[in-house]
Amino acid sequence: ALSPAKQQILFLLADNYLTTNEANKAVEIMQQAVELEPSYIEAHVNLSIVAMLAKRNDLVSNTIKRLDQLRVSNIGSKNEVHTLWAHFIALKRIADAYLRVGQRTNARNVYNAMKAFEPDFVRNADKPGAVKPADYNGVLADLDASIRE
Repeated sequence: ALSPAKQQILFLLADNYLTTNEANKAVEIMQQAVELEPSYIEAHVNLSIVAMLAKRNDLVSNTIKRLDQLRVSNIGSKNEVHTLWAHFIALKRIADAYLRVGQRTNARNVYNAMKAFEPDFVRNADKPGAVKPADYNGVLADLDASIRE
């Protein structure tokens, strides 16, 4: 497995391709980062953002689905509380990126996917380190307000 520190090299390389208007090459690099460590959430988020900039919404949708599969695979695990919040924030970052490129409908779709996390948060509410309802509801309210602007 590639460590997050080493993956940073791939992120920087992809960023370099973006600055030289080679978005498709940046997408290829980010796909490699995901393939090297499929459970690394940050790689999925970065792939989504780079794919968005390359106007590859199909790839963004597929990446979001893969993130959800990762989240579901962690249900009942000892890391569920931590990974649930990490996946929630990953989707928030993707929704924010959609807003930056003016794709409010796609941002709303991601928002709706985030709302579906509520039963998981409620089920884990009494576990150590659990996210408080005010925290995830606050994130959702802020995102909803940004989408409506």
